[in-house]
Amino acid sequence: MMKSFSTLLATATLALGTAVAAPAASQGIGDETLKKYVASAQQVAVISQEYANRLSSTEGESNQQSLLQEANDKMVEAVQANGLSVTEFNGISDAIEQDAALRERAQSLAQ
Repeated sequence: MMKSFSTLLATATLALGTAVAAPAASQGIGDETLKKYVASAQQVAVISQEYANRLSSTEGESNQQSLLQEANDKMVEAVQANGLSVTEFNGISDAIEQDAALRERAQSLAQ
């Protein structure tokens, strides 16, 4: 079952929160870029959930740190494979949180 878009957004934003991005101007985010964002957010959420499950059964701080780095690398790869940088991804996440119209556009693309 697909997570709600707001849950998906929260998971994706938290997972890739390593870079602080300036909020993107919502009017400047075209449908193609928003489609790339939605695809990235869906993949990041899946990766985040997979690694959260693995992390809960991993012992030792060193092993946990290695697993977190591996998860972060995979999330970055997923975002970049969809044609966005992490900074762009996080900027769009910030814009979606602040702009209800943009959030609705993203939600419609996610369905």
